[in-house]
Amino acid sequence: MATIKARQLSDEGGPAGLVWKVTGGVVPHFLAGTLHALRRQDHPIPPAYDEAYRQCRQIYFETSPLDGLNPNQRKAFFDQALFGAGRSLRTELPAASWRKMMAFLDRYRLPAGDLSKAKPWYAAIRLRDHALEKAGFRKNLGLEYIYFNKARTTGRPVGGLSTFEDQVARSSATDDFQQLRTLIQLIDHLGEVGAEAAAVVEAWQTGTISDLDRMIVPTEDINASNSLWARRILRLVRNSPSPTLFLIGAAHFAGPKGIQRLIS
Repeated sequence: MATIKARQLSDEGGPAGLVWKVTGGVVPHFLAGTLHALRRQDHPIPPAYDEAYRQCRQIYFETSPLDGLNPNQRKAFFDQALFGAGRSLRTELPAASWRKMMAFLDRYRLPAGDLSKAKPWYAAIRLRDHALEKAGFRKNLGLEYIYFNKARTTGRPVGGLSTFEDQVARSSATDDFQQLRTLIQLIDHLGEVGAEAAAVVEAWQTGTISDLDRMIVPTEDINASNSLWARRILRLVRNSPSPTLFLIGAAHFAGPKGIQRLIS
């Protein structure tokens, strides 16, 4: 059996970017680090991404974007993301953290909406999205949005390395204490989210993995996902005759258990 190798395109004299060519299977495949939201000034996208897309016949995301369009799956998501009767985020959070969160929302005239009923992991996602948006980041400028729409336009099939249900289950499986701790830390540093994201963008544009390693400390959930996805990617690489582009969030490339390192 041939040895599977992942080599960054820039190491082969190709264009910069967090893009790896994966060889040793039936055909070459590509593994690319993405950012879910970008600013206008972060465009154009590094050319390595379009080059990888051009050579591939199908696209895999962390989860298939088609899952989010299914109303039954959306309902299942909110069933997991929101507290039931008798519990609320306000009663779970320390009073000082609740006040800080509400002050942030009030300052930017953002709706509290269902945050009062959100479980901590979902509240963290929503708050980070709000902070990024205030710093100029938009999901419709992010790579997942762009390449999903390209795939639909050009007729390339799309898939997911995890199901929508798997991802939600992993997010909600973290114990309550850790979820609250993560949310409180985020609330305390909401003003820094935009600057931190801008630094990650720079490392992403140049494809400097050492900078990514320095800035991002992967969570247990990220490492667990990487282990699962690496096995699925290796299976596809060994068996699929259709060149595939795997688009995975940049945080999954940081650290000794980064997805590209597990594949190699």
